[in-house]
Amino acid sequence: MRLFGAPNIEKLKARGDADGLIKALGRKGDSRVHDAASQALAELGEPSVKPLIGVLGHLDQDLRDAAARVLAVIGAPAMDSLVATLEDVNWELRTTAARVLGELGDERSMDALVRALGDEFSSVRDAATRALVQNGEVATESLIRVLRDPENPGRETVAEVLGEIGDEQGVDSLIEAFNDRRKGVREAAARALASMGEMAVKPLIEALQDAEEESRRLAAFTLGRLGDHQAIGPLVSALKDPDWSVRREAAEACGMLKDPQVIGPLVAALERDADEDVKATAALALGNVGDDQAVTPLNDALKKATLTVRRAAVEALGMIGTAAVEPLTDALKDDEESIRETAAKALQDIGVSAVEPFIAALKDADETERQVATKALGKSADERAVEPLIAVIEDPDPKVREAAADALGQIRNVRALETLIRAIKDPEGRVRMAAAGALGKLGTSAVEPLLAAFESSDLNEREASIRALGDIADPRSVEPLVAVLQSKEKALRAAAAQALGQMGALAVVPLIDALADTAEGTQVAAARALGGTGDVRAVKPLTQALESKARPVRTAAAQALGAIGNAAVEPLIAVLRSPNMNVQVAAATALGDTGDERAVEQLLTALKSDDESVRSASAEALGKIGGPAVEPLIASLKHVFWDVRAAAAMALGSTGDERAVDPLVRALKDPELPVRTEVKQALERLGRPS
Repeated sequence: MRLFGAPNIEKLKARGDADGLIKALGRKGDSRVHDAASQALAELGEPSVKPLIGVLGHLDQDLRDAAARVLAVIGAPAMDSLVATLEDVNWELRTTAARVLGELGDERSMDALVRALGDEFSSVRDAATRALVQNGEVATESLIRVLRDPENPGRETVAEVLGEIGDEQGVDSLIEAFNDRRKGVREAAARALASMGEMAVKPLIEALQDAEEESRRLAAFTLGRLGDHQAIGPLVSALKDPDWSVRREAAEACGMLKDPQVIGPLVAALERDADEDVKATAALALGNVGDDQAVTPLNDALKKATLTVRRAAVEALGMIGTAAVEPLTDALKDDEESIRETAAKALQDIGVSAVEPFIAALKDADETERQVATKALGKSADERAVEPLIAVIEDPDPKVREAAADALGQIRNVRALETLIRAIKDPEGRVRMAAAGALGKLGTSAVEPLLAAFESSDLNEREASIRALGDIADPRSVEPLVAVLQSKEKALRAAAAQALGQMGALAVVPLIDALADTAEGTQVAAARALGGTGDVRAVKPLTQALESKARPVRTAAAQALGAIGNAAVEPLIAVLRSPNMNVQVAAATALGDTGDERAVEQLLTALKSDDESVRSASAEALGKIGGPAVEPLIASLKHVFWDVRAAAAMALGSTGDERAVDPLVRALKDPELPVRTEVKQALERLGRPS
């Protein structure tokens, strides 16, 4: 219930009381008063402008937005004051002024908006950019003037804005910018022209004849990205440009056009150009065109050219596809490893037609080629490869054996079961792990043989079998795996915990029991496994485990609760109020892992703790939560205690949120050195070093 009645808008308007009308404009929960105040302020016109601009930086976002809308309605009488506001010391005022000027669309404000593109605050720059794009052609002339001013630092941004506007008037000035002394401006101009479509094609074709090689190079670059076939002839001519960088860019552009007309000129460049980079680019361009006519010249280059060109040629053959299977198969025997690997990958991508060459390559004398072929057969998932791969599991080279086990897992054929069970006894750990992973992919048929491996005295074999059982997640393995949690061997306990975590609901009850074990190692393993299950039944026992005297148990329980997420939030918030600082740290850590905004309020309270470890854990947690925590953290930058301000800065640096940048910049003036230090580090993490 309101203590006072609604304001009399008519009386306020009659008195010209803009301040009173603005107060009414900010009145909450009364849309009729709000609308009437808006209309009255707009009708007052110019006398309302300065008071309205004064609230553009108000803390109340709704009031700021309402004032901005009224200023937009007032229109021209507000323009000069808004332009002046672009120079105000308050960045929020400048941001809103730019936004309103964009809505007004008065060409007299365009020069001021272009200047605002160089503002130190990103929010102002972004608002000015949106305003200029919003006004399109009205802004073009002002933007062109700045782009042609060699001393103006905002030329790069101006080029980008011209591209977004897409006004044909901007094309010539953007092409002129190809000769700008700053690389960033040149590249921004090229990107802008590439976004402008057909209107840019003819001027760019003319730029291929420019006296400056950089202008010609960027013209070729941009024409390739425009993809307009009017450029085929001029780009083919540019393949004979005296400058190598122009020829290279023209070759790449020809490939992007994907037209058979460019094949002959590209082959000529591949065979006769004096520069290796141009030859390599021509090879890749032929691959991009994807025409079978290119196979023979590319194969010739693969046999005769320098290594740089050969690598490009084999990659291009892979891009062409099925027609290139024969030369790619021959390349599997190349002396250069990178050529063999690229050919193998290309054949894998081509598919079934390449399986037989890979099977033959399993008998090659070179272990690298055997390994490459083995991996390729796994990726093919072709069952014709099962028996050949079973034979390779006995290869003398451990890398080949590992690849064979991986490959059999990818094919998932039970014919490999017995071989893979033997492979978990391999003397090489990498082979055992690969065999375990493959058995996990074979499913329930592997459970009994794997459980039998539990009886082995070989620690490595037992660990591999445990990992495989976790992948299969069969009920028969729960009890044996829970028993392993009591093993004296740390590696076995960790493997069993991970495996049980993968098994979900099946393992929850025995894991909760294991959490009460007297052995610290078992408790840690059980907590980790419960986190992996994601089961809500684990929340209460894990929350209780946060009270453990053993730090590893508390840490494991916190991580598990964080992994469970939503269901753990309320219990964790309650635990965060514990008088025990260690428990608070664990709870804060877990709440950060949940990423749930319900935790923000209590974490902000914990941010004010007297204990440094609690503050640090809370700051880290708020940083992980991100978005919902940003505004409260910004407010905490003004807290009376410096250690709270420092913790807030630390947290803001971890949010990755742009909203934090400007408040942190202001906090660089904090009187306390530790706060300024945290602020600087936060800005660096946000990509804005001070």
